[in-house]
Amino acid sequence: MKNFHDFEKSVRKRIQGDFDRLKSLHDNLEKLIWDATHSEQYIAGVDFMAGVTVVRLKGKATYDTMKYIEGQFIERTRGKEIHNIIFDFEQVSDADTSSVAELIELWEQMAKRPAGKTIGLVNIPPKLKGLLEITNTKGLFSLFDTKEDAITRLAL
Repeated sequence: MKNFHDFEKSVRKRIQGDFDRLKSLHDNLEKLIWDATHSEQYIAGVDFMAGVTVVRLKGKATYDTMKYIEGQFIERTRGKEIHNIIFDFEQVSDADTSSVAELIELWEQMAKRPAGKTIGLVNIPPKLKGLLEITNTKGLFSLFDTKEDAITRLAL
């Protein structure tokens, strides 16, 4: 009888281990699929002109999306020489404090560089503009009325 219980216990343990591994694989696959289908939708495009990198955002710039925006920004600018950056919010439907935090983090990184330290913001949603004012961080960025004006003023 004891051997049967030991055998049963061993089989249950092995099955539970297999189940846990399958669940982990499933969760990882689900995350990869979600990342692949959602990360692209938050950046409409990245353009490089006159020493200025223009990032055209779209959709939401919120807590849930900022990691995907950051990942896509890194991927699309890999190997490129980045000087001044303009974030165009024309197609952004919502923004929250996470977008402000991400912009501040980028500003801190750029401030350590010898050249090309300006982050320009254009077509800023009223909510984001208010958050920049409330957090007293508006002065860290150059705000422009049009993308053309921003490119002209930030070109190298």
